[in-house]
Amino acid sequence: MLIQKNKVLMITGTSSSIQDLFKRWSGESKKKSGGGGKIDPTKFETDIVNEINKRNGKPSTKGANDTPASRDLAKKVVSHFFSTYREAKSATQVSGSKSKSNLTPLYLNNGVSSGEPKTDILIDKNRCSVKKSEGAQFASAQGNEMHAVMTAALENKEFSKTKGDLVKNIKSVVKTALDKKNFYTLRANFGEGNAFDKVFGKVMGLNPDKPTDAEVEALSELFDKSGLGISVSQAVHEFLTSDKVQLALFTEFITGRGRFENENYSPSHIFAWSKDSGKSYYEEIDKYIKSIYPGGFKYRVSDRGDGRGGAFRLEPKHISEAIDLTPSEKLVAQQLTEEFDREIEMLDEGFLDKMKDLGSSALDIAKKGLQWLKSAMKSVFGFFAMLLAKGVGSIAKVFGIFADMKVDYTFPI
Repeated sequence: MLIQKNKVLMITGTSSSIQDLFKRWSGESKKKSGGGGKIDPTKFETDIVNEINKRNGKPSTKGANDTPASRDLAKKVVSHFFSTYREAKSATQVSGSKSKSNLTPLYLNNGVSSGEPKTDILIDKNRCSVKKSEGAQFASAQGNEMHAVMTAALENKEFSKTKGDLVKNIKSVVKTALDKKNFYTLRANFGEGNAFDKVFGKVMGLNPDKPTDAEVEALSELFDKSGLGISVSQAVHEFLTSDKVQLALFTEFITGRGRFENENYSPSHIFAWSKDSGKSYYEEIDKYIKSIYPGGFKYRVSDRGDGRGGAFRLEPKHISEAIDLTPSEKLVAQQLTEEFDREIEMLDEGFLDKMKDLGSSALDIAKKGLQWLKSAMKSVFGFFAMLLAKGVGSIAKVFGIFADMKVDYTFPI
């Protein structure tokens, strides 16, 4: 009822129509329309979960934005997902803290502390990493975390054969640096007297399981004087910058397959949503990785020299951790060493036959010299075999090679 001067007006209608009349003054209409308001991207993961479950008659989960704006957007995103990709029957959040207890020993031993799962939600049984398409979406890694990524990436079944390329390269480098053709030049590099004999004696007596400081010093000197150190450093650098290895590193970093004890924490799919368009993007994570590689991947390898593996410095402080092998790693090291030993024994089968005409004295000297070089090769490669068994990250760490990477997430929505 409204009262004007000398008049009384009565307004009639249903209670709902009268409430609608006054909504623009109360602000209630704007609140329920779903327009405006900030949406927390992390909480929106739960908005998506709740919308999927709502369509399947299942209860909601706490932790969502749960505002008119977020509910409206969730409806649009899930409707697009259902019509474009699949009609999901259920969705759940992945429960897991950032605790270090989630990490594998490899990552823990490299000083990584965050065990936050890379999987955000489960859609049916598919483990999804959820990303907002707008804004800066990126992740980065460096230092010891990258050494863990290097090792884990190349232990993955899909990329494990790639590691064999590095093994072949290091075998070749050892054979070349300590080849009989370079014997006298190498000996001269150590100067006058018996300096070469002392160093070689320590290297050949090297116990890879527990080298003494003097043995490590001798090994370092041999690497330096023979050029073996720089050659291996360059081989590792070239290996780490090859396309196959970069893709392996990229995959491990995004999926964390070697990072978590719980497989559910490593995503199998990527799920992206757009606030602007209300659309979704859904794909198997390996296919997604290949679709944005190498454009979304920034990667740099460096050392103490020219950045191309031109510097060498054996790091004794890292050797003790590198040679602390598990039983399975010791078996790998043994297999690599035995394989190399067989190759060395076959190297010069015809060499001594050609020297028979030199007489017994010269032949005896040749035999001893050749045996000396073979023994040194085996001892040196035994050291590398332990590093290779421990993982590519161990070789990079011992040789002072570091890397950093950044991933920029982009989506076609």
